[in-house]
Amino acid sequence: MDWLDKEGKPISTEEWGRLKEDEDYHRVGLDQVGPYMVSTVWIGLDHQFMEGGPPLIFETMVFTTTAWNADRSEEGHEGLLDLDCVRYSTEHEARRGHQDMVTLIKATYVENPYETTSEASTDPEK
Repeated sequence: MDWLDKEGKPISTEEWGRLKEDEDYHRVGLDQVGPYMVSTVWIGLDHQFMEGGPPLIFETMVFTTTAWNADRSEEGHEGLLDLDCVRYSTEHEARRGHQDMVTLIKATYVENPYETTSEASTDPEK
């Protein structure tokens, strides 16, 4: 397994662990938009699963604030359910992608992400 720094240069497992613990290095962006958290981080492990592409070492994920703030040790908690995930090769792409995701969420979010509209969609009279 090859670990990569923010520039995509190989690093040791020990160096990756040290950098992963450094919030200033690891965190690219974190924003709350209504009931959602948009988090972008350096992951340092190539998530490019197709041959020939550039390494994907940054990641933006969207969570509900309920999931983000949940106590993971609570019985029955399933962990964070991500609503969206996008990966990037460079920190520049990750910063831009983070802002793009924040803009998208601001433009399209619903106040209660767990509320369903099944009643309205099954009743043709409504």
